Amino acid sequence: MPHDAATPIELGRAIQRAREDAGLTQAELAQSANVSRRWLIEVERGHDNAQVGKVMALLHHLGLTLQVVPHDLPSGHSELDDIVEATLR
Repeated sequence: MPHDAATPIELGRAIQRAREDAGLTQAELAQSANVSRRWLIEVERGHDNAQVGKVMALLHHLGLTLQVVPHDLPSGHSELDDIVEATLR
């Protein structure tokens, strides 16, 4: 499920929800992503570290938000299909 993330805190919450939905502990995710658990904890808390704060500030100034979405989209149907169908109605 996509989550809008306009701040480092919202991005951290989205990452935490995705981790929990995947049934992973912080230690497991940190190990598989080759990052420290301490760093992951800070990201999930929305700390302005690892340049995340700078990226989010840049996006904000551009009027953009970051959306966290699954890598795999359902086959046979896309958001573009929804847009086309809505315009034909």
